[in-house]
Amino acid sequence: MKIAAVNFVLFLATISCTSKAKKPAADTTTVSAAAVKTEKFDLANLKMNENIDDLLKANALSWKEGSDKESTAMGFESFATSKPELLVYDKQSLAGGAGKEKNLLVLHYGQETHQIEMYEIRIYDAAQAGLLAGSLQKKLGKPIFIKDSGLNKSSIELDENGDEVKGERNDTKFQVWDDTRTGLSYFLLEKKTGNTVVFEELTVINRKSENAAMWIKFRGFDGYKK
Repeated sequence: MKIAAVNFVLFLATISCTSKAKKPAADTTTVSAAAVKTEKFDLANLKMNENIDDLLKANALSWKEGSDKESTAMGFESFATSKPELLVYDKQSLAGGAGKEKNLLVLHYGQETHQIEMYEIRIYDAAQAGLLAGSLQKKLGKPIFIKDSGLNKSSIELDENGDEVKGERNDTKFQVWDDTRTGLSYFLLEKKTGNTVVFEELTVINRKSENAAMWIKFRGFDGYKK
């Protein structure tokens, strides 16, 4: 699994527990999008109680158009894809990438229920990084928590040998929003080089779920206020 290394925020270390169970049998057929869609798909509208089979069919996609290689919690499976049909947030297309890295959506769903319980969006395209933060601020206002290494301009950046890093600073910013209406929590990590956001990762968890505490611990967010 590819996860951007963040030296500044130690509490973001992921607690991984890779599931060994088989994923659902591959669905090699697709369903006409016009036949089942009622509106254009948008991740911002997910209620976190959707069935992943229904979601794929509604967007004329099949299991073969994603990967199950991303780490997830015991009793769950992952479906990772860069398909443009699903990489849409707040009416903004997030399809793209930088170099060999493609922007990615990772859906985590129950092995038995197939219900989606958590998702992650990773944005590697600097031209698109920052869109998620803008959407969340517009919808939910100020975050309830911010930790930004870039606020301390008097500090110096050191490399692994303890030497000062020359050139533009590399900083990280971590923000949290809670939507009290839906019960969803949004955890956003941004990496910046100078004043440019070069990577953005959004994790969305349903705090009303009986597995909410497990997911928060799985992603290492249980100690974000410390």
